[in-house]
Amino acid sequence: MKRDPRFWAGVSLLVSLVLILVFVSLRLGNPPALSVQIAEMPVGLDPAQLSCYEEKLISGNIYETLLEFDPDQQEAHGCLAEKWVVNQEGRVYTFFLRQGVRFHNGDYLTADDVKFSWERLLEPGKSDYSYLLENVLGSDEKLQGTASEVEGIKVINPRVLQVVLKEPDFTFPALVSSPALAIVNARVVKKWGTAYGKKGTPIVGTGPFLVRSWEDDRVVLSQNWRYYGKRSSFRRIHFLRVAECQTIEHLLRAGELDVVAGVSAREAQRFQEINGLKMIKKPILSTFFLGFRIDRTPFGSDAVLRNAVAAAIDRGFLTEKLLGEGGRALTRFFPPELFTEDQTSGDEVKGNRTRALKYLAQAGHPYGTDLPPLVFAYNKSTGHGALARFLQEQLGGIGIDVQLEELSWEKFWAGLQEGRFAFFRAGWDADYPEPGNFLHYYCLFSKQELPAIEQLFQKARCEQDPSKRLDIYRKAEELLLDDAVVVPLFQKVIVFVLREEVTGLNVDLLGRIDFRNISKNFW
Repeated sequence: MKRDPRFWAGVSLLVSLVLILVFVSLRLGNPPALSVQIAEMPVGLDPAQLSCYEEKLISGNIYETLLEFDPDQQEAHGCLAEKWVVNQEGRVYTFFLRQGVRFHNGDYLTADDVKFSWERLLEPGKSDYSYLLENVLGSDEKLQGTASEVEGIKVINPRVLQVVLKEPDFTFPALVSSPALAIVNARVVKKWGTAYGKKGTPIVGTGPFLVRSWEDDRVVLSQNWRYYGKRSSFRRIHFLRVAECQTIEHLLRAGELDVVAGVSAREAQRFQEINGLKMIKKPILSTFFLGFRIDRTPFGSDAVLRNAVAAAIDRGFLTEKLLGEGGRALTRFFPPELFTEDQTSGDEVKGNRTRALKYLAQAGHPYGTDLPPLVFAYNKSTGHGALARFLQEQLGGIGIDVQLEELSWEKFWAGLQEGRFAFFRAGWDADYPEPGNFLHYYCLFSKQELPAIEQLFQKARCEQDPSKRLDIYRKAEELLLDDAVVVPLFQKVIVFVLREEVTGLNVDLLGRIDFRNISKNFW
């Protein structure tokens, strides 16, 4: 039967309208891909072995934890666990998993996957994050290789997991939010063993994105169509390794990069002249400080001498010279974001030579008289060497002779573990956004007997009221600062450069980005 010409005209018009709608949808609401520059390729994408920033950035969109923690409100929110309960003592936590969650390969999430994911952190020599679970009953035996499983991690049924702690800890929900405690697929990881997470192995999580491809210079994530929560407006995210600023600038000008995530603040400044770009800066929970061994004379055993050192250091000058806009000077041990308070003032971060000299005189060493050299130990790097020379100059200005001991990372770390250094540099990237992580780290890292600090740390864990817990942390901080056991220097500020049409990029305190919230507008 011959069709009326008007019929074919209508069909043609309908097809044209559909094509236009598809084009507009792609351009306005569902752009196909987002391109993100990174400085280094990940070595692996395994939560138990996260090391560099790029691994944390990418893995944060592949894997999920049972809970998320909001430091502003000091409260946890469900993620893979839809609810949880804790007993009155604060030692037994029961987690109820969200029903129907699937891994990227289609397997259903079960409590066995959670138990396996956490216990593998405690396998001897497996992970630097084993300390996170040291308070779980039976963790020591698993870590020492004398037990095949952890007594305090119990599967009640496929959707319920129970965790029994050695000591009460009402901050445990914050700890559970650590990216290192994200959940992997037990069946897949058992199959691939120690190779899991490396290029060429299946990377299987429950997150909103899955690994589509992994080449020498890029990792491509695609949207997880099985995801139970909010979906991204992008079908794919391309993480491109580009280290040279000239190449980055060329790609930005050509419109081939949407987000630059792997450059320093000073490097980012050169892109400001390119039209259509904007910069986002975010202080994260990454701090740098100086430490003393309190069992070493004369500085370690004399708080007045240590306070002279702290007073002489111009933190603002150091931060500006070393990091520029990529850092923020600190005079407190805890980053201010964990206490929702004002930032450190400009006057506080400046060195006070008069006060430093007063401390020296009070200690019986006016202008450094009769003081032996103070040896500063640090691991070799361009930034650490510059810091050491600045310290040498500033402390020399009050009569303290600083001698520098530059070491390889291996020798420096071994020396810290053995307690060999009287005066040393230290830093910490938080594993979860709660003050206890910083305090716990220092107690572990310093390898020193600090009973008053340790008692306050335990007291904070036992406190159910978040505001009272913060007060306890402040008391611990005051003890550290009054005795100048630590000398805070600065906090890292992470910098991103992105196209004007990219919106919704928010960075959390661990430096992660939830790419589901980002959109890209063309008109």
